[in-house]
Amino acid sequence: MISGKSVILFDGVCNLCNASIDFIIKRDKKNRFLVGALQEEAGKKLLSRFEVNSEYLDSLVLIEDGQVYFRSTAALKIAKNLPGFGHFFYLLIFFTLKSTGRHL
Repeated sequence: MISGKSVILFDGVCNLCNASIDFIIKRDKKNRFLVGALQEEAGKKLLSRFEVNSEYLDSLVLIEDGQVYFRSTAALKIAKNLPGFGHFFYLLIFFTLKSTGRHL
């Protein structure tokens, strides 16, 4: 991994996940995040380095400072690093989906 970067792995066949990643990339002005699909070989290798099943395809993974975060924890850690209204808008989307029983 590149020093100072966090890695976001997402379900590459999930339309909501793809839209969320587009949202993050557009607001990542400091180029803090690297992104990749969980289905890609590079994503699977990275997961296995952290002793996570390389077949894990459930939604969202964040690798930051040597730690692995999943789903809502990953989304919240990503959101806190987005500037301005992007931060609040992303949280609003997250909590709206969570309240309806859907996941990012």
